[in-house]
Amino acid sequence: VPVPVEDIVYIYSEKDYVFVRTFADKLITRFTLQELTERLSPRLFFRCHRSYPVNVRQVKEIIPYLHGAYLLRMREKQHSEVAVSQGRVRHLRELFSLQCGPEPIQALRKHRAGGAQGCCSARPCPLWRR
Repeated sequence: VPVPVEDIVYIYSEKDYVFVRTFADKLITRFTLQELTERLSPRLFFRCHRSYPVNVRQVKEIIPYLHGAYLLRMREKQHSEVAVSQGRVRHLRELFSLQCGPEPIQALRKHRAGGAQGCCSARPCPLWRR
């Protein structure tokens, strides 16, 4: 069944299978993760982890995690959280123009204390909600 690209929230591999997560469904595909990644626009899909290309337009929230890592909360009905590997954090920051300091916990405290105006030079802060 063809799926419109804009309906794809993320793609992931599990064991020997590749799944496409849409807003409401989890679909299995016959393509490999590599084949799908090559077919999708790199402007629209960010490979946040070896096994997870995510649709950047479907990221609901970027959540600071341990040791400078992040979780991406997605927009589909399950509100899945996808981890960003440490090797991809720099690319994530560039992609979303994250300007908050290097320590996400400090940025989170500043954000909570000062709202979207208090944590970084971007107005509103792109780190917390899209």
